[in-house]
Amino acid sequence: MIVPEEEKTENVTNIIENIGGKLLIDVDLFDYFQDEAMRKGRKKSLAFHLIFQSRERTLKDEEVARIAARIVKALEEKGWVVRK
Repeated sequence: MIVPEEEKTENVTNIIENIGGKLLIDVDLFDYFQDEAMRKGRKKSLAFHLIFQSRERTLKDEEVARIAARIVKALEEKGWVVRK
């Protein structure tokens, strides 16, 4: 995703975790990127791994897709660009 340069990764992670709920068991930043054009625009790119799991049952693709869509919507509502 593309966020303002000054945005803290922790703020992004908190939004993801809050929306993801109990089925989102792990969020890890795996890539940070900022080229010259992004620096000029005061933007940066962050990429995360999201791991969904339940101890009680097997998750369905549709269920995870709904949660992921809610996460994307919340991030986009902040004005951030989510690459899909």
